Amino acid sequence: VLAEEETDFTWADDKVQAGIAVVDVNTGAITAIGAGRNREQGWNYATQSKRHPGSTAKPLFDYGPGFEYNNYSTYTLFNDEPWEYSDGKEIGNWDGAYQGLITLRQALSVSRNIPALKAFQEVDKKDIIEFVTKLGIEVEESGGSIHEAHAIGGFNPGASPLQMAAAYAAFANGGYYAEPYSVTKI
Repeated sequence: VLAEEETDFTWADDKVQAGIAVVDVNTGAITAIGAGRNREQGWNYATQSKRHPGSTAKPLFDYGPGFEYNNYSTYTLFNDEPWEYSDGKEIGNWDGAYQGLITLRQALSVSRNIPALKAFQEVDKKDIIEFVTKLGIEVEESGGSIHEAHAIGGFNPGASPLQMAAAYAAFANGGYYAEPYSVTKI
């Protein structure tokens, strides 16, 4: 048996920050909050900091609505190939490569952008808006629609770690969203 070595990690400086949030998937109770590194008061990176969620948005904006409204399964097929947004701008994958015909499950597991955008393009935008807002996520809406960068997590105002934790909790709670809360008694 090999003994594991303990190593300490040291940060280059105090500028790097992160916020974390954990919610009870059944009730929405906030079970843990990490407001940031070396924090005592002030800005809470878990609840106040909204950023582009990037690829973590794909289950919320692309595949979840596909399951709900377009009868997707984990084996729905997508062709991971050269593709573009509706306005003609090209989109690529993180590795600059394509995997051809793959399942939704595979596309999600390796974070492919093109199948995510294709799924987003196939679902009615009003349905996507309804889906994600019911999960507590604000969208960048204009004229009853949302732009396609939502498909890969590029939208304003973004989402906080607490909002994302609560939205994801619905997947583990049979599709039911439980609004996060912290006060249990007064």
